[in-house]
Amino acid sequence: MTENVTQLAVQEVSERLRVAEANFTERIAELELELEERGWDRLMGSTQTEFSRDALRKIVAESRLFYMKNPLIRRAVDLSTSYVFGQGVTVETVSPTVDVVVQEFLADEANRAEFSTPLSMAARDTDLRIEGNLFFVFFTNAGGFLRVRTIPFDEVQDVICNPEDAREPWYYVRLKSPRDTLFATPSALTAEPVLYPDWQYTPKSRPASYNG
Repeated sequence: MTENVTQLAVQEVSERLRVAEANFTERIAELELELEERGWDRLMGSTQTEFSRDALRKIVAESRLFYMKNPLIRRAVDLSTSYVFGQGVTVETVSPTVDVVVQEFLADEANRAEFSTPLSMAARDTDLRIEGNLFFVFFTNAGGFLRVRTIPFDEVQDVICNPEDAREPWYYVRLKSPRDTLFATPSALTAEPVLYPDWQYTPKSRPASYNG
């Protein structure tokens, strides 16, 4: 009697596993078909582990959309940002001389609007969580004064790396639509790409152009 019960139990488990396997295989096929319909295969980049810039823009656009319309996602992002910057951030250096320079940089009104107030820091942190990237640009004058700005994610077209080391960025390619006047809409003219050197890329010879 016990042997018969055991056989029935084994047969039942085997049948359930067979059904589960069939359902799993069917679901995988549905997911693959869904990916093909959405066009992700056509949006792949140079390797099988990269997306093209067009695909990344669509992903970021969806990320922004979900942050705006989904209260749970918005709450998670805002809560995480609040834990980091909710009580403010203090930046200072050990050297009093260097600290004077740092505090002047942080106190500059243009830098405060972009980078150095709790509100602007929280805004940049939110951008980072939504877009996955932050592109800072540093402008200096002859006196060494520094002003920081960010480039919109959509305007960065590519990252040019060391041909012998893919983890060493050399230039960031920016494509910005030109404007006819200060208050005009973007011009219909074709935008010319601009290359920004990485802040750690400081070769002895700095060419005026790269690959034309």
